Amino acid sequence: MNTHLFTSFAFRVLILSHLTLPVCSQVLRSTFSLEDSHLSQQNIAQYADNLHNPGFSPIEFPEQKPANTTENCLEKVIQNPKQTFISDQYLACRNSADTYPCTQPPIVFDVWGVTNTCGGELFNFGLTDSEPGTYYIVYKKFENEYFWADEFYGDGERITLVLQSGDYYILGINACGSEWMNGHADLYPFDTRVNITVSDNNICSGDQVIFNANSYQPDSVICTYNWIINGYGEWNPDPGQLEYIPVNGDYISAEMATPCQHDDLHFPENNRILMMVNDCPGITTTWNGSISENWYEQNNWDNGIPDANTIAVIPGGLPGYPTLTTAALCGSIIIEQGGSIIGSEFLNHKSALVKCDISDAEYHYLSSPVNPNPLFGEVFPLNQHTVWARKYHERYGEWINLTEYDQFEKATGYSMQFTLPNTAQFIGLLNGTNSSTSIENYNTSGIADRAGWNLIGNPFPSAIDWDLIPHTFIENAVYVWNGAQYISWNGTVGALENGIIPPMNGFFVKMTASYWKNFTIPVIARVHGNVPFYKESPSNLLELTVSGEEHADKTFIRFNQDATTTFDTEYDAWKLRGIEEAPQLFSYAGGKELSINELPFWGSEVIELGFKCGESGNFSLNSTGLESFNNSVRILLEDMKEGIFQNLSEKAQYSFSYIAGESEHRFKLHFAEVSSNPESAEVNIYSVGKTVIINNFTGLSGEVLVYDFTGRMILSSIIDSGNQRSFALNAAAGPYVVKVITAKGVQSRKVVIM
Repeated sequence: MNTHLFTSFAFRVLILSHLTLPVCSQVLRSTFSLEDSHLSQQNIAQYADNLHNPGFSPIEFPEQKPANTTENCLEKVIQNPKQTFISDQYLACRNSADTYPCTQPPIVFDVWGVTNTCGGELFNFGLTDSEPGTYYIVYKKFENEYFWADEFYGDGERITLVLQSGDYYILGINACGSEWMNGHADLYPFDTRVNITVSDNNICSGDQVIFNANSYQPDSVICTYNWIINGYGEWNPDPGQLEYIPVNGDYISAEMATPCQHDDLHFPENNRILMMVNDCPGITTTWNGSISENWYEQNNWDNGIPDANTIAVIPGGLPGYPTLTTAALCGSIIIEQGGSIIGSEFLNHKSALVKCDISDAEYHYLSSPVNPNPLFGEVFPLNQHTVWARKYHERYGEWINLTEYDQFEKATGYSMQFTLPNTAQFIGLLNGTNSSTSIENYNTSGIADRAGWNLIGNPFPSAIDWDLIPHTFIENAVYVWNGAQYISWNGTVGALENGIIPPMNGFFVKMTASYWKNFTIPVIARVHGNVPFYKESPSNLLELTVSGEEHADKTFIRFNQDATTTFDTEYDAWKLRGIEEAPQLFSYAGGKELSINELPFWGSEVIELGFKCGESGNFSLNSTGLESFNNSVRILLEDMKEGIFQNLSEKAQYSFSYIAGESEHRFKLHFAEVSSNPESAEVNIYSVGKTVIINNFTGLSGEVLVYDFTGRMILSSIIDSGNQRSFALNAAAGPYVVKVITAKGVQSRKVVIM
């Protein structure tokens, strides 16, 4: 097949640095190495079957059998198929249990197999010969692991086995040792997959188009196809081309006819194309949304309410968009960039076109809002040599290059990059039902930070509210790419404002359960992204924004007594690094980098902040949300490089310079609770680490005394009027009493030195 490839250029997906996406903790893979397994033959076979059955429960590991049985001798080899010799203990065991004494190791015969055959569930393979006294074990290789598949005794004849598709190896064992048979049988069915393309879509009535069928076979294999229109009539043209005049809403698909008929046992359904056909010029009416969200409000349209022959157009940038709760109709619907519709399940339409404009060369996470699943080549019919497409594969922890013949699968996100401006054109019917996709936590890359990450996609022609989606089997946070940074939301706080995910946007989630699960995005999660969202503003929330010349980043600190000081799947969000030239700001919890950090507050807390940027420059760090804390809480920013403390409660912005490559451990946040008694309001006393800080607002000078818990005075000093003074204590961690004596009296407060 002559396939044009979206060039597999390693564009800047930035997933490889530190906790860069996809990242985070590794989950142990449920497959096992036969070299150290204690599973019986039956359980190995059961596991091999279950491996292809998503959602299976892990099998139990039984106790090993007692020694001195033929089966137990063989089990030692089953558990270690890669060994090329047998231990003395095994030989003694085998000789005592067998009637064939040791004369020579097994003779090596050739493995044969019949593969690339049409259809069928079972395949023939085996050995060209066998020898009596040799026991043969068949292993099925899967992702560099070996699984028991079958076993038999040699009888001096050619051996034929019948098993399902797979890559099979055979090990021969006798009383002298073991030998791998020569070669292996890689059994697979003839690939009957077919992708069809069309010369044009979104055409005028009466136009003829040409459909082409493309198989996955080499050009030397001549294939013919059955063409299927709207599920009924079939044609068998030669050499795989269909000339046709479609009408609006026609479904076109094809299946292989020769040399093999379509094999739906081993291969998925082929792609289908829905044709968008309208009169030229056609009757259009454009939504303005000036009155309400009511589709049936006459004044919401510039040319009347759509009917079965009308093209309804939904532009972007409007104050309101249609929400359907009862039946409506139109001939076709076009949703321009920024447009939105909710309730498409109530809209009787023959075709839809949803557009997404891409104007820059940065990469984007894109998903499809239509069905059937369109091909990448359909969505981007122009300038395909400037388009790069990839899918994230959680199991291997890497990005997979895609071609123009790959499909946009429902509720799945894809990484796209463009070297020229382009417009995604999704043609089909609007998705209007609950949409599910498979997620997994089965990473085998050996890189812990890549385990469990899945790139999901918004499947609707409207925004979705993350808080209205069930978070089953996943952490609570979601991560959306904004062109320079990953912005997160945990259901309460985050840079992804109110947790609203735009239409056609991909987003990352991190799975907590093992193996495979279904993840569902329900229709009740749909919202119009332009509508203000009123969600409760949490208390004790500090938002920090670091800004450079072109880019910015945010991190969030929130005190929550239900949280812990380590990573909480319900409250925290990982820090996923953005582009190299953008500043990166994050906090640490248990040595992990977080973009959202919720933790309990016990009166005095110190939180380390990390900062990194690929470019040197001057930056500003601005804090908001200070008013959400109790008036008794003081928040200090410590610049560990410069040795500067700044009271954020008094000055919310801090400026600093940075040289690329400097230590990421730059700042600390000190939270301390000071006395709120009215009589002590003129003197504030609190501690940060080993430092006691005093704000004297009495207008009088005075004396400062510090006592340890035994009552011994460890410091005595003078404090001036109106000044903030800090006293570094060279003392052990623990509670201390600080007294400030002025002409107005004595103020005392207990502080804790860390």
